[in-house]
Amino acid sequence: AELTRATGAPELAGLAPRMARFDQFLQRSVKADGLLPVEGWVWQTVWIDHIGFHNEADKHCALNLYWAGFLTQGLARLLEWNGQSVQAAAARSRAAAIVQRVRRIYWSAADGIYIDNLPRRAADGSAHVHARTLAMALMFDQAPKGSERRAVELLASFPTDRNDSIISLDGGRIRLGFNYPLNDIWRLWAMGRHGRADLIVKDL
Repeated sequence: AELTRATGAPELAGLAPRMARFDQFLQRSVKADGLLPVEGWVWQTVWIDHIGFHNEADKHCALNLYWAGFLTQGLARLLEWNGQSVQAAAARSRAAAIVQRVRRIYWSAADGIYIDNLPRRAADGSAHVHARTLAMALMFDQAPKGSERRAVELLASFPTDRNDSIISLDGGRIRLGFNYPLNDIWRLWAMGRHGRADLIVKDL
């Protein structure tokens, strides 16, 4: 979306219709809860990250926050720049509904973060939290307003001089998953947006 606006690149002129078709496919794939599944796909595979998540089910929160971000920061903006303001508003409205559904399932007000296994937390014995989930929630303004502090703290806490894909915090109460190195740009973007450019410089 940003490249289209900045350059007016003719090869991107047809991007909005193609993204809209992809979004239609995603809409047809939702389950009864109104969210995209991460398991049970026939031809597709959910690829959020292959390290740091304890299991496939733990990607459900991240995938749907990603979908909502695709709608607001990608599809809606392209539609609007193409003069399709009604369709852009509809995309943003659907994104807000997706975030509300995700929030009902995965947002922990007590912890101030999205927890990837919140419905299964008691059975799993710890809170599973992933950097990708936290970063997207911060990047796309998907946390309740004023509740971003804990996510920023957790993203800043990763020991980048180690290779652990999951680290334990708070005496094992939180199991925090790290990104595959090339995907860590999400964490860096989120920290920069929330005033931690010092850590970006340090990590780079």
